[in-house]
Amino acid sequence: MPVATFGYSVHGPNELQWLQHPIEWGLTEGFHAVGGTGPFDGWPKYNSSTHQQMYHTWVKRAYEGGVRLMVMFAIKSEALCLSQKQRAGWDCDDMKAVDRQIQAAKDFEWAMDWLDDGLINGSGWYRIAYSPQQARQIIRDGKMAVVLGIEVDSLFNCKFGRPCLKEYREEQLRKYYNLGVRHLFPIHHYDNAEPEDLSLGL
Repeated sequence: MPVATFGYSVHGPNELQWLQHPIEWGLTEGFHAVGGTGPFDGWPKYNSSTHQQMYHTWVKRAYEGGVRLMVMFAIKSEALCLSQKQRAGWDCDDMKAVDRQIQAAKDFEWAMDWLDDGLINGSGWYRIAYSPQQARQIIRDGKMAVVLGIEVDSLFNCKFGRPCLKEYREEQLRKYYNLGVRHLFPIHHYDNAEPEDLSLGL
């Protein structure tokens, strides 16, 4: 793996973002520093499509500017992941990434509580809403209502060559509803199952 002149490891070797947006951006996102939210040298950045884009102070700034409802999608692209190197011990399974992101959204809610008054007691400005009624109440209370959603290539790991029976789909719907998910995109970018294979039967 090449090393950038400023001392951080950089992405490689596929240069995926260069292949996607060489003209629009005029740079190779495939080669950038990876310090993240410590030094803020390589991400989050306005022109990066492969990294988390919302630092907590930025979300709070939107809230302070008047935003009161936000959908937080757990997003992942198995196809793009497979085209890159993977972090040691991790794989490209869409639903494993979804589970981590849903938990991270809940951890973020607890963290905003703690930053507010040092307790995890619902005092924070960021509140996950599990029903329309709850969302309206959160907004009336002057806080931001957050709706959890999922948008991945292989929803419930249903994909070409892997049939998803109606009973399995219903089981997965119940699982993610119980985890707080209220919004689903069943189709996303690449390698989606045929419609007849992935009908949610709702």
